[in-house]
Amino acid sequence: MKIVNIREAKTHLSRLVDAAAKGEPFIIAKAGKPLVKVTAIEPTAPTRLGFLKGKGQVPDDFDHMAADEITAAFAGEAPSPEDDVELRYRDLAATGSAARRLQLLDKMDDGDS
Repeated sequence: MKIVNIREAKTHLSRLVDAAAKGEPFIIAKAGKPLVKVTAIEPTAPTRLGFLKGKGQVPDDFDHMAADEITAAFAGEAPSPEDDVELRYRDLAATGSAARRLQLLDKMDDGDS
């Protein structure tokens, strides 16, 4: 491995760094004593998409959920309180027990409000 003194490293830093990036590490020394080793950084693998695959479920009707309410909102029509999905889900979120939330979800799926 190549050893260079600080003065030489300052003078030729760009060339030395290019060589290190190509896989030729070097050591910078001061008064003949090694201080630091300069080496290329290994590339890291990018974060993989899909790391949550299989950890959740998407409803079969996902593409059509609340379609009527969304269409009405874009048409400038105010949904009635019993059809207001946001209110229903807000009520659902405010419900204390998980069992009660499931009951409300079942009612919502059945079309009951």
